[in-house]
Amino acid sequence: MTGYIFVVVPKHDALPSDRTRPVTSIQELIIRRNSGSEAAPSQPATRHRTVFLPELFFEIEGWFN
Repeated sequence: MTGYIFVVVPKHDALPSDRTRPVTSIQELIIRRNSGSEAAPSQPATRHRTVFLPELFFEIEGWFN
């Protein structure tokens, strides 16, 4: 099956406050998916839950597909 994924993702280091945040790993996304939780355990609820780099999307596509 062929398809497209359209994603709008903010630049991970656009704000000074975001520049020091760790990039979310594929392992953390898998843990969240398997636990049914959308909240990132390492981040307060008021912050973005996931910090993406372009490479992470390739990992996501390979794992979740």
